[in-house]
Amino acid sequence: MSASSEPKVLTHKASAAIEANRFVKGGADNAHITKASAASDKLIGVSMNAATEAEQKVETALNGGGARLKIGSGGCAFGDMLTADSDGKGIVTTTGGNRVGAMAMESGAENDVVAVEVVTFLI
Repeated sequence: MSASSEPKVLTHKASAAIEANRFVKGGADNAHITKASAASDKLIGVSMNAATEAEQKVETALNGGGARLKIGSGGCAFGDMLTADSDGKGIVTTTGGNRVGAMAMESGAENDVVAVEVVTFLI
């Protein structure tokens, strides 16, 4: 059984479709977010619900709280630092210059949805 803290949530509008449990970054303005697509993106949190089109509301789990994140290629282990792949999924990183968006609170394989703590910083 995994454990994570209560999420710190802020609601934004989607710039385009966003799946649940993906890393997100700022959109065109302060009211919008978009799905992250690179380890260099300025990650702001994890989408907690899906938006099927632009302008729909997305609850975003922010730094300092828990969330659930879909894992990308290579899986993860408890304690791994995660960044975004090209689909907003979490992948393990230790590379300088990458932006971390979460710490894994449980191990998972590719496409698993795992508990994470949202932490945002630049390696």
